[in-house]
Amino acid sequence: MSTPQIPTASGVVDASPLRDRQRLWAAASWVLLVILLAVSVFVGLTWRSDVRRERVAVFKTTASAVASSVVTSLLRQTDLTNVEQALIALNPDLDNTEYAAWLDQLDVAGRYPGSLGFGFVKLVPAAQLPQFVKDVTADQTNGVKIDGKFEVLPGGQRSQYCLARLADWLGPSGALPATLDYCAPTLAGYGTSPTAAALASARDTGKLTLASPVPLYPGEMFAFAPVYQGGKTPVNVEQRRAKLVGWVAASFDGRAIITSAENGHRDLHVEVLGGGSAHPTVYASDGETLTGHLSSLTMPVSDGGTWSVRVSSNALAGGVSATVQGFVVSGLGMAISLLVFGMLHVLLRSRGRALRLVREQTQELRHRALHDDLTGLPNRALIMDRIGQMTKRARRNGTGAAVLFIDLDSFKDVNDTYGHAVGDALLCAVAARLSGCLRATDTAGRLGGDEFVVLVEGTPLSDGGAAIAARLLDALHEPYRLDELPDVTLRMEASIGVAVVPSHVEAGDQGLGGLTGLGGIATGFGDDTGDDLLRQADVALYDAKAAGKGRYAVFAG
Repeated sequence: MSTPQIPTASGVVDASPLRDRQRLWAAASWVLLVILLAVSVFVGLTWRSDVRRERVAVFKTTASAVASSVVTSLLRQTDLTNVEQALIALNPDLDNTEYAAWLDQLDVAGRYPGSLGFGFVKLVPAAQLPQFVKDVTADQTNGVKIDGKFEVLPGGQRSQYCLARLADWLGPSGALPATLDYCAPTLAGYGTSPTAAALASARDTGKLTLASPVPLYPGEMFAFAPVYQGGKTPVNVEQRRAKLVGWVAASFDGRAIITSAENGHRDLHVEVLGGGSAHPTVYASDGETLTGHLSSLTMPVSDGGTWSVRVSSNALAGGVSATVQGFVVSGLGMAISLLVFGMLHVLLRSRGRALRLVREQTQELRHRALHDDLTGLPNRALIMDRIGQMTKRARRNGTGAAVLFIDLDSFKDVNDTYGHAVGDALLCAVAARLSGCLRATDTAGRLGGDEFVVLVEGTPLSDGGAAIAARLLDALHEPYRLDELPDVTLRMEASIGVAVVPSHVEAGDQGLGGLTGLGGIATGFGDDTGDDLLRQADVALYDAKAAGKGRYAVFAG
């Protein structure tokens, strides 16, 4: 096989080194591409690992703070229950009036957020039930209120009953039925009673116990603390059962406590779990239990065991997942690698994008040059151009055309009283009113300050533009409600000067409020320019202002 050669002026040169160099660069580019792709994958995996590690750390910190907040709130509630327990033990003859006064003096609602109510459930032997009914009937309050005949719920004969003797309820749900037997094993319509087990556990352990949720009051947590004769807790179960007087009861909003502790972290799921053998109940925030990552904290309040707060999350602080971020980082690296092979195409596309950007910016600059920055209406330059075109069409086609020069009366008072932000908002509202009164072929523009111009053509103007001016004045006079001034309704008056070409103003034409058309009868504008037409509308405006606010005048030459 012959060696490739390149002809030159002095002979031929072997082309093999050039071809070998090209092959070398091609091979090097492929090797570089493979290396860059491998590096991209490595960086993506590292990025994902770092994000996950960081989010786990953030979750643990947040979950610990949330769990601690829930525990603190619950312990504050149980501390208050223990204080109430001591009060009842030292004052066994306390009535509802004294009890409510004590809670009011303690400022429970203010110092213990989430509190819903407190009370004392008394253990009543069957033989003492008639006297208990007599006592509680004579001592009714909003907390303990009996409507009609006292009938224990659920019905039936039992050796003893657990009935509310004292109560003061703060929550919206109000009290549990005053005749409800809390120790009854079943609750009509709901099966097993949610309070019976808690009362029995508190009685036997001598400790405050949280009850399982009461179906009648979803979201509420009920705590019971036993009260014994003499105020001291007996040393064994037999003595505790023998000397039991009743239980202090407390109700507080478990969901509110959890929601407050979550502090906006909607990607977390918070649960309060009872660790005792009687009722492993869960009070939880909304949503399903999550299983991705868990953090828990135990609190020493239980029915002989412990209660704990568990915080879980699948999302780990939400946002874009670590895996997706890793894919994005790897994808970016691969994209950069592939750009080496597609540079020409990228440059061509970049040039096309640059040209489009130039066109868009040119259009933007042109629009801004011809429109008012505040209201978006045509500015003076565009208005003057359109007046010139409108005048030529009116003369050529013999159709009517009018220029209405509008000035807001006392606009300076709005700026001085409420500030320029409110003034700017009012100008925008006026611009919207004007545009809403016009046809698509008409033009509303802003000359500056509180001066506006309206151009109307193609409509018979036999009244010299009076009807159009009157309609605009009515629209502008309607009250304004601005977001910048929500508690104030503004009313504005405006003055309008009208110039018509060709003019058909009859002597004696009248503006609003009986203002007679000023000057003589206009016969047309000849070769007047747009500046002249605008000046004539301005002259009519000053005549309208001289006659009073909220009026218009038609220029009559």
